[in-house]
Amino acid sequence: MNTLRIIAEGDSADESAWLGRYRIASAPGTSLITVLENIAAIVDNCARKHWIVGRAVLVKLVRTALGTNAPSDEVLSSIINWRSRMGVLSGLICESVNGKPMWVSYHSAQRPWLDAALKKADEALLNKKTVLVRELERDLFGDRSYNTWSATSFVLARLVRIGTAEYAKPDEFRRPEV
Repeated sequence: MNTLRIIAEGDSADESAWLGRYRIASAPGTSLITVLENIAAIVDNCARKHWIVGRAVLVKLVRTALGTNAPSDEVLSSIINWRSRMGVLSGLICESVNGKPMWVSYHSAQRPWLDAALKKADEALLNKKTVLVRELERDLFGDRSYNTWSATSFVLARLVRIGTAEYAKPDEFRRPEV
């Protein structure tokens, strides 16, 4: 049973708090703080297990971990945003293959890895005419596992966003012509 809900204006609850733009309440007889802290720990753990993760994947991972106790999308997004405001999660703007910005998240503990991965990707682009995602993935992760191709794509897409790379193909990157 879901233990968190959004309170509409004028409704009352034993315990409630504003989380972003929503007023969240716990089910009667449950501690709002305890429920929020438990879900926050799951969000943190799911993010920590991955180097860098798209928002939809993070939500899916958290929903899977929570099972039938998963809150609504709005509540879950508010909790993820709260973890970002607390500095536990950070975000990175990357560029999609069609030139649109895309937001990805990473756990703050992964920042040293991310910095090293961005440097390694940048060096690979200096040393080669083009870089394939699967080649850089092998350099960054060795044996492939869940979400490593996506994480590698996000690293290269970040370089596109800041102007030090461009898409040659959806899974191939190169240095921009000067």
